[in-house]
Amino acid sequence: MNMLRTTALAFLLAVAAVIQPLTASAQEKPCDGVRCRAIGSFATCDKPVEGAKIFSARVLAKSRACWNGILSDIVSVQVEDGKANNLPGDIEISLGPCVYFHGDVGDVIKVALLERHSPDVRRYRLACRIW
Repeated sequence: MNMLRTTALAFLLAVAAVIQPLTASAQEKPCDGVRCRAIGSFATCDKPVEGAKIFSARVLAKSRACWNGILSDIVSVQVEDGKANNLPGDIEISLGPCVYFHGDVGDVIKVALLERHSPDVRRYRLACRIW
């Protein structure tokens, strides 16, 4: 019985030794952020990009994410009248680098998107002029 336990433990340790380097190499680089000459703040979309679809939404959450070493604020929103705007009820908006969300959960904001809704897309890029 002890031999079976020892063999099983040795097998698990061997598997862990093989898997650990594979998972470590698959991880992203640390997110140091982007060196910004200026930081923009976004509270609502007063200046949409030409051709962007504008709608109202309630802020559900705000967070940060790192992609390819770039730190970006993400705002999760509940789309008001989503069916009329051809959008799902909840989506995420990526503000992009050097822009942070200057608002609170529960705020109703205007949002502008250039991308069309796609059933397999949950995160969209903001189409507002910040500067």
